[in-house]
Amino acid sequence: MNRTADLIKAAADALDDGRDPFQQAFLVDHDVTFDECMILSQLLAVGGRLVAFGIENPTVMLGALNGAQMAAAYQQLSAALHRVHTP
Repeated sequence: MNRTADLIKAAADALDDGRDPFQQAFLVDHDVTFDECMILSQLLAVGGRLVAFGIENPTVMLGALNGAQMAAAYQQLSAALHRVHTP
């Protein structure tokens, strides 16, 4: 797997755990360079925009996926929304 994908997954895991992937501890633990930090922030922003687009346009997003992908995407979105809305 490539380095960028590994960093994105690690950052997503950190966010899921309530940690900031841009804090020094995360950056040092994962040997993130300045350039990688900039790329990581840009890719996380793209991911956020895609999620917002999917929430606002669920039929468009889901229409682009096949049946198995649609089911998996729905489950992931549902779980993510449940985490956000559950106190």
